[in-house]
Amino acid sequence: MYDNARTYFPADGTVRHTQSKVADKTGLSGATISQYLKGVYNGNIDNVESTLRDFLDRETERAHRRDIKVHFVPTHLARVALDLISVTHDFGDIGVIYGPAGMGKSMVLKEYVRANSANKGVILIESAPGYTAKVLLQALCARLGLRKTGNIHELIEECVQGLA
Repeated sequence: MYDNARTYFPADGTVRHTQSKVADKTGLSGATISQYLKGVYNGNIDNVESTLRDFLDRETERAHRRDIKVHFVPTHLARVALDLISVTHDFGDIGVIYGPAGMGKSMVLKEYVRANSANKGVILIESAPGYTAKVLLQALCARLGLRKTGNIHELIEECVQGLA
């Protein structure tokens, strides 16, 4: 197990995960991981190894899933959604596409971006529930190649100028 864990912190400087990242993902403390990797941990080694083994198994599975290439399939509903996106984009309007998870909403958006980013200036920003207005504006500024610092008002001004 020890050798397996060491592959996540190779001596050659390539880091698959930092010790603090592994600590966050496993619930172990950074000190525990550090001591374990140095071979000086005096606590419940079976517990640490079990936790790290679960983590390594999850990471291996995640790596295999990333190898799966998902391709856009232009189904009838996908074409309807693409038409809605195109019309709302052309008219500067707002459209809503909703449905259950896994139905292809994000895939349709990504396909629209792929097909239109060069000639229509389409930008896709995938946000997370915890995004604040400032974080979203900073992400937009980054995509536009603009300055990402300042308060919300300054970031809005940067975005407006960048999009004009």
